[in-house]
Amino acid sequence: MLLRESIEKTHSWDTEFRVVWPDGSIHWLLGKGKVFLDDSGTAVRMAGVNLDITDRKRAETNLRESEERFRRVFEEGPLGIGLVSKDYRFTRVNSALCQMVGYTEEELTEKTFADITHPDDVRVDVDLAERLFKREIPFYRIEKRYVKKTGEIIWINLTASLILGPDGAPLHGLAMIEDITEVRRNQEWASLRQKLESVGSLAGGIAHDFNNILGAILAQADLGLAEIAGGAVPTPELENIRAVAIRGTGIGRQLMIYAGQESSVSEPVDVSRLIEDMRELLKVSVSKHAVLRTELTRDPAPVLANPTQLGQVVMNLVTNASEAIGERDGMIFIRTRQMSAVVNSNRGGPSDCIELEISDTGSGMIREAQSKIFDPFFTTKSAGHGLGLAVVQRIIQQLNGAIHLDTEIERGTTFRILLPIASETAQATQQTTESSQGGELRCEGIVLLVEDESAIRVPVARMLRAKGLRVVEAEDGTEALVSIREHKDHIALVLLDATLPGAPSREIWTEARRAREDMKIIVISAYGQNTVDAAFPGMQIEAFLRKPYTLIELMNLMARVLSGERLESSASAMPTTS
Repeated sequence: MLLRESIEKTHSWDTEFRVVWPDGSIHWLLGKGKVFLDDSGTAVRMAGVNLDITDRKRAETNLRESEERFRRVFEEGPLGIGLVSKDYRFTRVNSALCQMVGYTEEELTEKTFADITHPDDVRVDVDLAERLFKREIPFYRIEKRYVKKTGEIIWINLTASLILGPDGAPLHGLAMIEDITEVRRNQEWASLRQKLESVGSLAGGIAHDFNNILGAILAQADLGLAEIAGGAVPTPELENIRAVAIRGTGIGRQLMIYAGQESSVSEPVDVSRLIEDMRELLKVSVSKHAVLRTELTRDPAPVLANPTQLGQVVMNLVTNASEAIGERDGMIFIRTRQMSAVVNSNRGGPSDCIELEISDTGSGMIREAQSKIFDPFFTTKSAGHGLGLAVVQRIIQQLNGAIHLDTEIERGTTFRILLPIASETAQATQQTTESSQGGELRCEGIVLLVEDESAIRVPVARMLRAKGLRVVEAEDGTEALVSIREHKDHIALVLLDATLPGAPSREIWTEARRAREDMKIIVISAYGQNTVDAAFPGMQIEAFLRKPYTLIELMNLMARVLSGERLESSASAMPTTS
């Protein structure tokens, strides 16, 4: 009917229609034609053509369906969606994105994505967007933060891609945005719960270890008192108390190292010499069922390390080896050797290095445990605190070294540590240390001992007086200030605890310097030197001693300070049983 009307009015036709092919398939045709008239206006002939446009009609149908699907996803989908121009402005946004950030569509289309992105996340997103529009990357995914209109911060998962024009040039950036704030919050809560559980395990393990140490100290003290009552000298008991206390310092230092509060001051160290000095301490620390053997290279090149921390590495690994041997007889081996770049080419560590190997004939480790042994708080012991190997790995990483594990069930475990050789010589440092240890302590004036813990202050003062020194005690900061003002012309050395009740330690340090510039000061603390330095801002700490310390360590340091020796690091070394 429409075709007829078109022919009658225009004497031509241009229409689309469907036909059924003999095989039953339906095709779309485009018919075009014209009626030719004579001079009287009578139709004399007509001509036309039919074109098969089935493919075009299908493409148009697919495009309409695709556009409809995109429209429904864009407008009704749960994800936030935005079209972004090359200048990063939103050109179109859906209601889900508007609800997510609290802006209306009109408000959002006046903003760039950077306007609603957290300031700390803008740079990364802009850099990626630039690469995307330059066609350097096909898409990118990041987690970042949006700042809602209310100021609330939400976490989102962004997937950004391009919409290209017919010529392949970018038309828009397409941003697909998922609000993952609740997921992140749940992850953080789960992580916090896990940390709390780990802290609980850590506290339980440390309490167990310290209870054993305190129990041993009490037992030996009671035995010593009984020996004194019987007229004997309790020398073995006192030596055992001292050895057990040294074990206790190791646990405290593990915690400090893991917390990053242990002093990181390094010096050239002869690894073989260090282990030799620790031999007696290591022997009393291992099980009675374990035999300790050492094969140490003589005079190896030094490594640049903190002796305390390196000693902690050896102690932790030897203690673990002893526990792996358990109640059956076994062997623990400590070996050192110097390795060249050629020998070490396939070891995955520094080229020229010292290899420290600690092995045992114990129970070995199952595969599942091997992948977790360096994780904080992971332990295979029922009462362990899970810090030992985590601390070992952290120290080795700080030294730019490497650690390798080789273990097999019922055939033992071997740890190989590779430490880079220092450019300086360890011998010079050791000779300086030895000469200072052999020096005589001479003090012409008063030693002011400032310590609030009477259990430390009283015996230290008695020991110093027994060495012929004049000692004035101060149990808090206020009393120390009074003593400095009263004895300022006679005080030669101040032993200053870093944390005190009353006047703060930095005020005492300042008052001592004001009273007399040549007054020597040794700062003492249970915290690491880095922490102490931060507590004395702008003040030059000339000498530092780490608690707990032995009388020998204290006397050696006092001698060095009073002699005017320049100290690069005065942190307490690993205590020994000497």
